Amino acid sequence: MRTGSLLLLGAIVVGCSSSDSAEPATPGDTRAQALAYATDNLPCATEADCCVVFDGCKGKGLIVAAKDKTKVAELLAQAPNDVCVGCIPPYVQVKCVSSVCSGVSVHPGSGADYAAGAPFNQSHCGTVPLPTGWTEQQSVPVGSSPGLNPSKVLGCGD
Repeated sequence: MRTGSLLLLGAIVVGCSSSDSAEPATPGDTRAQALAYATDNLPCATEADCCVVFDGCKGKGLIVAAKDKTKVAELLAQAPNDVCVGCIPPYVQVKCVSSVCSGVSVHPGSGADYAAGAPFNQSHCGTVPLPTGWTEQQSVPVGSSPGLNPSKVLGCGD
């Protein structure tokens, strides 16, 4: 019985770890291809030029240019979902800061209505008005993957 529990724990740890960002993108690696669109210095004139596209399997929101939103969503839809992280992606606000697309996490304050945050954990373009009691917070890097900018890929798992 104890061995079975230990094996189950090992399976959970393996299931929650991934090396997507450590491996180079290959022609058939659609998740890595989608991630490549979330780069530094995505130019914008307004918030509408910036989007977040969610990868529910990996628990990440990718900040991409509006012109690439559909392509990134298609790539993620084709990506395998056999090893997912099992966490809920963060609430994400997109912005155009100094003419560059960026993203920040948004959080409900004490007593805030969680249902009001629904637009923030769905793919969208442009800034969504913050509900009463919600605040924006600069995000921290996803996992320990070098080169990932916390304002371009926001997530709870890697």
